[in-house]
Amino acid sequence: MGKLNILQHKSWHVYNEVNQERVRKDEEAARIEEEKKKERALQADREARLALLRSKSRGRIGSSHAEVLDVAPNEVSTALSLPDTEERHIGHVNLFEEAEREARGKGGKNPEYEAEKRAKEKKEADKFTWYLGETKDGKKETPWYATLDLKSDKKPQEGPAGLIKDEKARKAKDERRKAKEDPLNAMTKYVSKSERRERERQAHSERRKRATKTRESSSSSSSNIEKLRAERLARERVERAKAQEVLQPGSALPTRHFEDSAYYHSQFNPDFVRRRRDEAPARSRRHEPY
Repeated sequence: MGKLNILQHKSWHVYNEVNQERVRKDEEAARIEEEKKKERALQADREARLALLRSKSRGRIGSSHAEVLDVAPNEVSTALSLPDTEERHIGHVNLFEEAEREARGKGGKNPEYEAEKRAKEKKEADKFTWYLGETKDGKKETPWYATLDLKSDKKPQEGPAGLIKDEKARKAKDERRKAKEDPLNAMTKYVSKSERRERERQAHSERRKRATKTRESSSSSSSNIEKLRAERLARERVERAKAQEVLQPGSALPTRHFEDSAYYHSQFNPDFVRRRRDEAPARSRRHEPY
């Protein structure tokens, strides 16, 4: 079977620290009230005993009628109405016994007793009941909107629902609103944005120029490296050919120069040119290198 579990932080939890403290305070107040009632009852009992003893002592010594009249009428009536100490019932002394007896005999109610009873019942009910507009202490709290003066421009210094707490904060808020809605500030903001874009564009252009220069320098350096490599390879071929000629004479191919293969013109030596043509094999003109 399930059970009711109330969270500890709820205000109506019976074992909450606040509720326990409230119960302790109520018990302490009830104890003090009971002690006060007992003290009042004992005081009334003492006064009644004292008045009774005075009346008895005056009667025994045979005091005169004038001495008896010195006693207050209420003391005499109270003393006469009380029985002896031995015959009286030990317990709570009811000071309003006669009034209650008369009220019961008449069939009516004691208004003071009824008022006290209603007040006590209301006090007990207020411990567990809160009404709208009341605080925890049972006091009426004036809502914040009831304190506003609608006829004047004055506003309360404190209050919920976003009310300005002081004049300085209100002025600061107005200044921020005006600055936000000012068209001149909007234009200044736009100009600053344009200037920022222009600076960014210039910075980007400078970065591109630097990157282009870097690429060109790298390409030129690479071309220089290729040229130097080709020259080195040519020198190495020449050196290898020389070394081969030294080690194995005649094995190297003869170097053919343009001057050796050139023919003289026929006007200077026509017989030599004619003889060379006759000695050369017939071949296609298309394959002649010169």
